Amino acid sequence: MATTNTTNTTSPVRGVMTYVMGAITVLTCPCHLPILLLLLSGTAAGAFVSQNLGIAFLLLLPIFLLSAFATLRLLDGKRTAGGGGFGGTRSNLEKKNQAGQRAADASMLIGNSDGGRQT
Repeated sequence: MATTNTTNTTSPVRGVMTYVMGAITVLTCPCHLPILLLLLSGTAAGAFVSQNLGIAFLLLLPIFLLSAFATLRLLDGKRTAGGGGFGGTRSNLEKKNQAGQRAADASMLIGNSDGGRQT
């Protein structure tokens, strides 16, 4: 009988997209603007960026933020089964409620009628 891994949400396309978005994030990071200027020195793009640093910063910042968010979402989807955002598919409150319910069920099994609550 063949078994399948239902929690595997990775795919080749998702892996490639993670690397592409990560590269865009690194290249558009505003703190890398001086390095970008060095790499583009002697070109028309380098001259434009060096003359318009404020515009370059304002153009790169939203691209950086969006690509960083997308990269984090892609990386988070690889770690969690559902890929439902940061921290998984269930909220911490749901996890605590489920843990509390398990403790109450266990205490009922051993004969404690107060549901696991100590007084």
